[in-house]
Amino acid sequence: MAHFLQFSPSFVKKATMWSQEGSPLRQKGFHYVNTPSGFELVYNMFKNFLNEKNRSRVSNVQIDVHGSNLDSLYEHIPKSMLPAEYGGDAGPIQDIIDAWTKKVLSYKEYFKEEDNYGTDEKKRPGRPKNADTLFGLEGSFRKLEVD
Repeated sequence: MAHFLQFSPSFVKKATMWSQEGSPLRQKGFHYVNTPSGFELVYNMFKNFLNEKNRSRVSNVQIDVHGSNLDSLYEHIPKSMLPAEYGGDAGPIQDIIDAWTKKVLSYKEYFKEEDNYGTDEKKRPGRPKNADTLFGLEGSFRKLEVD
């Protein structure tokens, strides 16, 4: 919970913007394991930052909180796909990390080549979305009167 309390509203908004506008994924469900108390409070906080389209999309997404009882997780995800630390047959997490590290490094030349390409942001329609425009505090504020 201490980690969640350090999230600023700006960070939450940026993470939400990335998930709704920057991520190419459309999740069909979430499975949370070993969640701390207060998890639902934090989840609902994130949900409030979503736009209407994504808020309704989240309402249709299956969300399962399994706690420490992994039997309900096995009903959705086969044991063969889970690491040994979660009672699965896919081997230890460190072995999975090492295998994926090796695989990603095997594409090193591809990633170096991709660095040569980019976008011309001047041709993108609409205004850019950045930290300054996320909360709608644009403009000039020349005079502030306090009673």
